[in-house]
Amino acid sequence: MYKDQAGYAAAASPNPGAANGPTAAASEDGGSGGGVAHERWRKRCPAGCAANGNCNHEEGRCECPWGYAGPACTRKLLPACALGPNAIAVQCGELLPRACECLRQCHRLFCPGGECEAHRDTRAPKCFEVAAPEGSGGPFLTDGVFSDVPANDSLAGRPVVWFRGIGLEGGEARERISRAEALQLEGGVTALPLSGCPGACGQRGQCVARGGEARCACWRGYDGRECEYVHEGFCLNGCGGRGECVGGFCRCRPGYWGADCSRSRVFSPNFTRPAAAGLRLYVYELPTNVAFDFESAAAFEFDAGFAWHHPNYIAYKHFKSMLMKDWAVRTENPFEANLFFVPAESYSYSSNTGDVLTHLQRVMSYVRDAHPWFNVTGGRDHVLWLPNDKGACLVPPSDPLLGPPIKITHFGMLPLTSDGADYDPGAAAAAGRGGGELRAAQDAERRACHRPSRDIVAAPFFDRQEALVNRSFPAAAGAAGAAVDKNGSLLFFAGDVRQADRSYSGGARQIVDTATSNTPD
Repeated sequence: MYKDQAGYAAAASPNPGAANGPTAAASEDGGSGGGVAHERWRKRCPAGCAANGNCNHEEGRCECPWGYAGPACTRKLLPACALGPNAIAVQCGELLPRACECLRQCHRLFCPGGECEAHRDTRAPKCFEVAAPEGSGGPFLTDGVFSDVPANDSLAGRPVVWFRGIGLEGGEARERISRAEALQLEGGVTALPLSGCPGACGQRGQCVARGGEARCACWRGYDGRECEYVHEGFCLNGCGGRGECVGGFCRCRPGYWGADCSRSRVFSPNFTRPAAAGLRLYVYELPTNVAFDFESAAAFEFDAGFAWHHPNYIAYKHFKSMLMKDWAVRTENPFEANLFFVPAESYSYSSNTGDVLTHLQRVMSYVRDAHPWFNVTGGRDHVLWLPNDKGACLVPPSDPLLGPPIKITHFGMLPLTSDGADYDPGAAAAAGRGGGELRAAQDAERRACHRPSRDIVAAPFFDRQEALVNRSFPAAAGAAGAAVDKNGSLLFFAGDVRQADRSYSGGARQIVDTATSNTPD
């Protein structure tokens, strides 16, 4: 045993091992790219880091759970989103009522300077304020407020006021509503104080009632009658067996760090960058407040502030999971890497159709400023996976941060003409598309969404077992088989034709639909 520079006790060789990590030989010489993995290169982290996060010994940075920041992860970014003074988990969902100050803190986190990297609704969410004492400088309290539903119309002797709208400073007006209206949700669901549910849901979920029966709506990563069980599967690769999954964040054992606790070695600098033997891919470990698999809140059960990924867009997650375990390709040594993967988690911020550029700009700005590797090649050896509907279509090729990286997408459309003249603005306008949306679509058609010499088009992930139990699949497969038997070939398309929207396929869908609509077979 030895003590590393942060004072952690670790095994004499803390690398993951030959079965699921770098080999012992690689840990001695760093592979063909040069550099030596040794304790002397491991950087210290600030005091107190081990109590709250993971020490990233490569950067000397404390990796913090989402919602926390600071040298030792002690600064709370969303204190009003906790369900009580001792609660650790924090979320930003908008479907269940919570403190207005929580929603304002979430807005400030995702929309610094007013430019949002994830959609935040400021008008519809229902929330409460606690009246401040006279002479305190404002009408409502902002400190010491938490997001458990108040049991009545007063809290700690102060009146509670309910609103529809979060009340941004200088923002739009909001509507005052009754407590009863605030707590009534869609689908016959009523929000309740935590005291109405078993074990106060462990302060890992919120109390709701449907049909008169109170139960815990647990936040993502937790389950059970009192949200007492932790789902290891909600953390990447189950934290590799080297850590504990806490709300989607891996709390790693001392000596390990990273999104799945798979990092353990640091290499000596070697900026000569000799050619590696074969593909060697380095994966950035991004701070959770830069990129994290967080929220979408599709239903009240998922109002944890974490994303439910539609099955059409989960290929990225499978890719990342396999890449992190593939030590034949992945390397911990950035000095021998010939590709650098940036896990931007863009779907969590934009879903499939939202604005992806603001988030990507912030991610790539961090990568450029915090590490030397982007500037070596101008980002041409960096890799981004964009699983949203139109992939890289809205990424300006001339953008110095977003243009150069290699893109992996599900969407490889090329423009039909150099000037987009084939686009039909009249049809799009007739379909009710706004001017900004129309211009974006026209710009996308003028721009190549895919560079065949550099980018990769990946197929969506297909779960065969799920398809087999889906009732519609056997019928579709039977019909397809009959068509093949009769005609000898089959063109299969699953999606909307959208005659007025040519931007997704450059008009290919509409041409095929028109050509085949009057064909009996």
